[in-house]
Order: sequence, then C-alpha cells, then structure tokens
Amino acid sequence: MLSILGRDEIIKDVYLLSRSHADSVKIKDVDDLRPFYLDFLKNHQPYHPINQTNNIIVSNEAAVNALRLAYQPSALDDLNQVKMVGEKHSAEKYEELSELVRNGYAHLVECNLDVKLVFDLVIHTIFFRKSANRSSVSSFGGSSSTARGSIWISGHGTLTTHDVAEFLLHELTHHLLFVDERCHEQFNYTEIIKPENYSVSALLGKKRPLDKVVHSILVSHEILNARKTFLTAGNVTIHPPTNTLRENTKRSISEILDLENLDNLISKRTKDFILTARENLH
Repeated sequence: MLSILGRDEIIKDVYLLSRSHADSVKIKDVDDLRPFYLDFLKNHQPYHPINQTNNIIVSNEAAVNALRLAYQPSALDDLNQVKMVGEKHSAEKYEELSELVRNGYAHLVECNLDVKLVFDLVIHTIFFRKSANRSSVSSFGGSSSTARGSIWISGHGTLTTHDVAEFLLHELTHHLLFVDERCHEQFNYTEIIKPENYSVSALLGKKRPLDKVVHSILVSHEILNARKTFLTAGNVTIHPPTNTLRENTKRSISEILDLENLDNLISKRTKDFILTARENLH
C-alpha cells in the first residue's frame, strides 16, 4: 500500500481518523499525530489494549491475553485464524524472538525512511504467542482488523532477519489497508461473503473471500517492490521466491479482473489498487 498510495496519502487518512481526538491541538508532524491516532484506536476498539510506550514488543501477560482475545471471529475468517493464537513461549524463546524482531525491523527500515515513518505511526504492538497448530501448517503469525495496530508473531519455523523484515512489511500492508477502509469503501461484504464470489489468493494459492485475495495481492506487490528497490536480498522462507511470487500475483490479479460481477463486489478505489499493482508488475 505504501508504494501505491504513498506516504502522504496514508498520513492524511490517519489524520482523518484522529482529528476528532485532537480538539484544538495543532498537529505539526507525525510525532504529534500518533498519540491522537492511538486515542482513536482505543475508542474504536476498547477491548484491544493500546500500547503507548516506546517499546513496541509487549510482554505483560495480562496485556498479551487481552491481545489474543482481540483477534475475534468474523464471517470471513475462512481459515479459522482467530483460533491459531496459542500459548506463551518460554523466557528463553521470548528473548530470542525479541532480538530477532528488533534486527528484522532494523533491516526493514534502515534503507527506507518512509517505511519507518509509517510503521512507527500505525503499529503500536508486537506480541509473541505460539501457533495453536490446528491445521497441517502452523502460522508464522498475523494481524486482524479487530486488533488494529498489533502484530502477532508465533515464532514458528527457523526465520532469518530477512524473513522477519518481510513479515513486518507484510503485516504493515494489512494494517494500512485497515486504515484505508476506515476512510474509504473497499468491499461489498454482503456479496463477497458468498462462496461463489471467492477467488484464488496470491499467497496461499487457494480460493478465499475477495477481501483476503485483494489483501494477498497488495501484500505480494509490496514484497516484490521492496525486494526490487530497497530490501537487501537474503535467505527467505516466509514468502515464495521472487519469480514464483510475481507469477502467482499476476495470476490472482487476472482471475479477479475476469469476474463478471466485479464492480458489484469491490469499490472503484479497490479496483484501482489492483490495476496499479498489475501495471507495476508488468
């Protein structure tokens, strides 16, 4: 989303959500804006703990339990993801993950100040819990629209610093889409909930609800753009190799654009996102 919308458009949307909490305060920069955005989140999702400290990694057990519960089910939770957040890690594993995430974050933002600015504005919490492993494939973690601003990391698998950098960019893109959707219409949920309107995900390669497929396309687009422009290449297992990811994303875009009733499923703005991604990938 950052490479499609640009930094200024994203900041504008965050401001639109935050301004009612600012009253007459003059907001001069992003540092001024962030506390009011956190106030918006606290008011909008009061069940979801908002981390207002400078330490993005949250370890307090009561807070983490509340964060876990904030991943609430919806009609479009086709993978039953809200039940994937499992039990806590050992103290040793927690320290290992903390160091890995800090290094992955540094790797992500050190060459792109716009990514750093937007990430630090929109993401307030990273927390660790094991994957419940209720399916054949454990989840690396994830995000939820019912827990805006927080990222769950499972610690599953042997991840490199580059893996974590891509994972954080992946989850940031979801959250930027959540922000955008609070300001602009994206989907006709009455229609996309119907299985006949599902399409193939660019990341998982299976039929999923259209909102998940659009997210997968835009996440893949951001990963590919980052690999091309600023994110130093390294060993990666969390996402497919570049050529595979590009071809899967192009295929997913084509399938969505071929839907005869597409204009009844997504907004023009969302369609424009997909068209921009297609143009960039070609």
